[in-house]
Amino acid sequence: MSNKKQTAVDWFFSELERMQYFIGNDMIQAYKQAKEMEGEQTMDVYKKGYIDGECNATDITIIQRNL
Repeated sequence: MSNKKQTAVDWFFSELERMQYFIGNDMIQAYKQAKEMEGEQTMDVYKKGYIDGECNATDITIIQRNL
């Protein structure tokens, strides 16, 4: 995955693997939880900006990074 399309969560766990940190069950669970939270945050921003009309430039940048 390229850095341009890679989310912060994906990058972080890729770096842990690259640095040869052991990724056991606890880390896998943390990764899954972080990805779920990331998805919820993206949906919250989308709802706020495009449904409620309250989106600002920072929110749009977050949405674009997660597409």
